[in-house]
Amino acid sequence: MRNLTWAVACLLIVSIICLSPPGCQNQKITHEEQVARTYCASCHVFPEAHLLTKRIWNESVLPEMAFRMGFSNATILSKVSPEDRPVILATLPKEPMISNEDFEAIRRFYWNFADDLLEPVTLNTKPLQQFKPVISPFPTPFITMLQADTIHNKLWIGTQSGQLDRFDPVAKIIDTLNINSPPSHAVLAGDDLIVTGIGILMPNDQDKGSLIRYDNGLPQVLLDSLHRPVYFDLADLNGDGNPEFVVCNYGDYQGNLSIYSESDADWKVIPLSSTPGAIKTEIRDVNQDGQPDILALFAQGDERLVLYTNQGNLNFKEDVIHRFPPVYGSNYFETQDFNGDGYFDILMTNGDNGDFSAVVKPYHGIRLLQNDGQNQFTERLFLQMPGVSKAIMRDFDQDGDLDIAAISFFPDFETPEEGFIYFKNVGDLTFEPRVTPVAADGRWLTLEAYDFDQDGDDDLFLGSSSYRGLGANNAVFRHWLEKSVPLLRLENVAD
Repeated sequence: MRNLTWAVACLLIVSIICLSPPGCQNQKITHEEQVARTYCASCHVFPEAHLLTKRIWNESVLPEMAFRMGFSNATILSKVSPEDRPVILATLPKEPMISNEDFEAIRRFYWNFADDLLEPVTLNTKPLQQFKPVISPFPTPFITMLQADTIHNKLWIGTQSGQLDRFDPVAKIIDTLNINSPPSHAVLAGDDLIVTGIGILMPNDQDKGSLIRYDNGLPQVLLDSLHRPVYFDLADLNGDGNPEFVVCNYGDYQGNLSIYSESDADWKVIPLSSTPGAIKTEIRDVNQDGQPDILALFAQGDERLVLYTNQGNLNFKEDVIHRFPPVYGSNYFETQDFNGDGYFDILMTNGDNGDFSAVVKPYHGIRLLQNDGQNQFTERLFLQMPGVSKAIMRDFDQDGDLDIAAISFFPDFETPEEGFIYFKNVGDLTFEPRVTPVAADGRWLTLEAYDFDQDGDDDLFLGSSSYRGLGANNAVFRHWLEKSVPLLRLENVAD
């Protein structure tokens, strides 16, 4: 437990600032940088001071970091729910895990090298022409999930109230399932619908999540007592003819990525990682040996893409593909062969901005990691997009190359129309950002692409969760309530 505690604290040691004057002597700065790199680079990519401002280090992140390292903070503890408090306290050290002298040295380093302001972001957008906005009727602006049913040409919509609605995008809600928990992900398996209920939507460590199968509308709880499950995959990982579930138990202070294999009417749990923050997986035969492997994305501190190579009998070898600094906000990925060389590349987003450093960040955006053919990945493309939460790569305009559609839950609220951006591929790794003013009328948490009108090109659906705060001021929130666009359909008008 102490090792886990140190790992959690180490992931947040980025939150350090100095309260002393910046005019420190060079030899002290050298010592302070050495101490900072010793502690901060032991668990994750070293977070350079310029990634956040002095004010954010000081006012937002430092108290949280100190709390997780064993320094008492009654203010933070008072904000923790009674249900979560025992779990959180169990992860904290009984005594501070670093000496006051070293702690102060690290604080001074970040104070001296952090800037007062971050680099501004200007996207130079053009009007959106590829898609025609259509406001679809839907009763609530608190959508948590969109999942296309391409077989029946319907859309499943999950809401914060714990409902899962089957929706005809042109007409109305057809029927409703009561999940009793905000749905976070769904998979159609034959005639069955399998859904994760996240439990409690906001950050927590309570085991209220579940995995439910619906057969003709009748629920069967497959797994319960899950820690905030946000995503799952299913595949036959051991070749016995029965599918396993790979579940991202995101959690908060605690969490895991685990395989659940059914055996003798019970479930065997095979943990792949005991750290919180697992947010998405993709199952594919990466090394072409006939066995399905697992790609996984982790947020929460040690932000990383991981390959779990199938060794047989539900044993997996773990290799980190790519790491990001712990303030990047990694939150989504998908695989695509972008350059047509026969090897999958990785499109991913860094944009979560709901923790302790809510500010427009110039390093938030969409990244393309290119595969060299040996499953080694290099960043080849970066598209700025503040607060981006999901990006989908398709040939939307049907001109033979792949374009990108993306949403942001944390856009620059000075330009809220950039909550959705269509990046048109114009060649040579160049993309032109296109926007529509209608995107300013919602806070887009979910995005789905499928050809709903059956005309041969992919359309888009955006689901809004219009939460107050989390960077949105009262004026923006009032605008969302007045406009109330819970569900936006972008009809592809490709010729």
